[in-house]
Amino acid sequence: MSDRAARIRRARTLLFVPGARPDRFARALSTPADVVVVDLEASVRPVEKSHARDAVRAWLPTCGSPDRILVRINPLRSPWFDEDVQMLRASRCGGVVLAMANDADGVAAAIAAIPDNAPAVALIETAAGILAAAEIARVAGVARLAFGNMDYATDTGTRGRDSTIHPSACLVLASRAAGLPAPVAGVTAAFRDTTLLAEDAAWERDQGFGAKFCVHPDQIDIVARTFAPTDDELAWARRVVAAAGDSYACDVDGELVDRPVVERARRMLDDAG
Repeated sequence: MSDRAARIRRARTLLFVPGARPDRFARALSTPADVVVVDLEASVRPVEKSHARDAVRAWLPTCGSPDRILVRINPLRSPWFDEDVQMLRASRCGGVVLAMANDADGVAAAIAAIPDNAPAVALIETAAGILAAAEIARVAGVARLAFGNMDYATDTGTRGRDSTIHPSACLVLASRAAGLPAPVAGVTAAFRDTTLLAEDAAWERDQGFGAKFCVHPDQIDIVARTFAPTDDELAWARRVVAAAGDSYACDVDGELVDRPVVERARRMLDDAG
């Protein structure tokens, strides 16, 4: 696995910054976000696509940390995909976010066109994408799945947190079955509502997500703390692993511990690094 793919797999906080706002690029990179996603798609109007692409092309070679930057490019069948890919041929980055990942063939074709073997986050945003998630997760070059919750709600006409239970489960199961890390949860658009953000992130973590997109630097700390194991959880995991040794059936804190619990503890410690 490349270092760039490993960074994507480990990330818990992914901060969006509009590609048409180069004045915000440096600030985004100065935040503690694990990954910065420079967006050429949803936040950029058609008339601004060329300007945004030129801004990203000029900034990437000078930013100092190109491997920490992902570029969300326009969908494969959009009028802007080829020019986005051409820009990436001259500008190294940490990977790409594939907007509107709807089917495995399209994702494979998009990855084949991307230069420099850049790893990809497949952003699943539609009913078609959810139904194809298991196949998309197995495409070579996909480092992680992510949920485009806002576009999904638009596509399906659904609303409310409960309406995302099924698609969330599909992404979590597809990721696990394909050996990918836990998927990236969608955005909480009300970025000033810290209570809602904390509730969303905790719910998403409990559903099986391992990271979350952020739309404002003020969201990063809450998201990072929510998706990281707590000190108490890590202490419990260490006790379980120490007590289990080379076996599985043991007693920890007055509770029976067997193989699934031990494996969960070991995974928690691995994820925490």
